[in-house]
Amino acid sequence: MSINWEAIAAGGTVASVLAAIGALFYQILSLKRSIQSSTYQDIVQIFNEFSRLMIDHPELERMIFSKEAGLEIANEYQSRVDWAIALRFDWFESIVIQKKKYKAVPEDIYRHWLGVLKEELTRPTIHRHWNDNGRFYHPHLQREVAKILKPLSPPLCADLDGGEKPSPKNAQL
Repeated sequence: MSINWEAIAAGGTVASVLAAIGALFYQILSLKRSIQSSTYQDIVQIFNEFSRLMIDHPELERMIFSKEAGLEIANEYQSRVDWAIALRFDWFESIVIQKKKYKAVPEDIYRHWLGVLKEELTRPTIHRHWNDNGRFYHPHLQREVAKILKPLSPPLCADLDGGEKPSPKNAQL
């Protein structure tokens, strides 16, 4: 009985290739986790910076997050309020893009921040800012906001999806 050294070498080559493929998949998973962790840290850091802005300027916090409809914002504060809310929506836009385009935000974290967005859209000043400026944000964020607002006010959201507003005539089609 002779030893087939070619078969043994081929088997060793196959085992080496399989080990290399396994190591590559492990590195890919590790890299993905690292990117997700870095993305999450960036999200939290920006959230904390916005929170710090609200702490340093409590008058802005009261105007932005007030539940009072028809709140009058003094002209001297209007620009700051608009910019602060724009920063907030930029932050939400970043989360949505990181999730939708790059898959860098895990589903549970994404759902959490969409819940925060849903709550914040109940605030009249934030909702008004979205109505006035939502068209300037990425379509992914526009669609998420439309899903949130749809149960509250369908006519408001029809244009965000790029769809036609429902009318009695075409509703049955």
